[in-house]
Amino acid sequence: MRIDNQSKLCYYLIMRKKSGRYLPCDSCKVPVYLYKCKEERKHHFCSLRCRYKGQLTYTKQAHAHRLTKVKKICLTCKKDFEVHNYREKTANFCSVSCASKNRSNEKNSRWKGDDVGYGALHTWVMRKKGRATKHPCLFCKKEADQWANIDRKYRRDLNDFVPLCFSCHTKYDKKSNEVRFFQAHLQAEAKKR
Repeated sequence: MRIDNQSKLCYYLIMRKKSGRYLPCDSCKVPVYLYKCKEERKHHFCSLRCRYKGQLTYTKQAHAHRLTKVKKICLTCKKDFEVHNYREKTANFCSVSCASKNRSNEKNSRWKGDDVGYGALHTWVMRKKGRATKHPCLFCKKEADQWANIDRKYRRDLNDFVPLCFSCHTKYDKKSNEVRFFQAHLQAEAKKR
């Protein structure tokens, strides 16, 4: 193991015990004998326990400006909440649930509008109208199984989706003039009411 000149000098001074003085421990103020080569250090501690305590207090003091709290108002629920000073510009919501509510549907950066796929559109309809099984079939009044699209253009229009059972949905899809068939049925339903 190589020893540099500073270490050699420090070693010889320690062995001769000619240089050094007593300085108070930064944590507990107990006098600690320090050799000249160690006096240049910023902090002096008598033991590892004092050293850890000292490091903790110095860290807290160094970051005290970051630990102060600032009051903000949540963009979703309008409640007051506190954040650390360093998050003042970035924190806009009091919780993860408020943040996710604010980023749903049209507010989401990945929102596609009418340019959405078949599965995502049916998921959107189910989220807005509920499951089709909770509605009666429009034609036979049994429990519906699926949401059917009337004009087959698959746009984000909730009025364009109706609950149908599987057999009625199949019959509806096989009809050549399904839109006329459906409109005639709706007119007949309106007359009954």
